[in-house]
Amino acid sequence: LPPLMGHPALLRALSDRYREALEGGYAPCDTCRFRFPVGRYAPRREAQIAGLKALRHALFAPGRHPHGPFTHLLLCTGESCREDGALALLRALEEGLKDLGPLVQLTPTPCLSRCGKGPVLLAYPEGVVYGGMGPEDVLPLRRVHLEGGEIYKPKLLEVI
Repeated sequence: LPPLMGHPALLRALSDRYREALEGGYAPCDTCRFRFPVGRYAPRREAQIAGLKALRHALFAPGRHPHGPFTHLLLCTGESCREDGALALLRALEEGLKDLGPLVQLTPTPCLSRCGKGPVLLAYPEGVVYGGMGPEDVLPLRRVHLEGGEIYKPKLLEVI
């Protein structure tokens, strides 16, 4: 996956989100899963700029966000990964990580374009890609990556 910083599609999405927020929508705070209504509280230009700064801070500095960071795990459930056991891994991850609550979010995804190396698991915001994962890797992944803050090297494919 290419880096997104400065990518035109990302800039358009941020612009659209900000415009929606000013028109009475909500600006997402993806780090803590709360939503802050920007439009109603931004009648003047200064308030609008402050709202944009808060949104930018939440998006680009999640480690300093008052609610703290969380890890988002994206599990490929494309055809190749399903054949390699992605659904069994999904069940094992759901069971093995459920007590971590809001600190870990698990999302099954369509194909992540690493066919033949699956099941593939991406960890964000760290940008770590694991491959050849199985249910037996859930506890070591939890201990090393999620709780220890280190890369689980036996299954590392790449860091993006």
